[in-house]
Amino acid sequence: MSGLQLQSHLTAAGRHIPMVFIVAASDEQGRERALELGAVNILGSPSEDKALLKEIRLIFEADGK
Repeated sequence: MSGLQLQSHLTAAGRHIPMVFIVAASDEQGRERALELGAVNILGSPSEDKALLKEIRLIFEADGK
């Protein structure tokens, strides 16, 4: 199962889990779909640890934790 398939499955089941995708190749259609389904962000691969940690921090801040 791809990340998009997992996100689609979770969304259809009413589960809204913040996701950050890390992708190797730029796929504008996939990016748009991921964002439509609620992805927080899409990072290129390889991504820097700081960029991923920043996204995780933003998720927790938005959740009030």
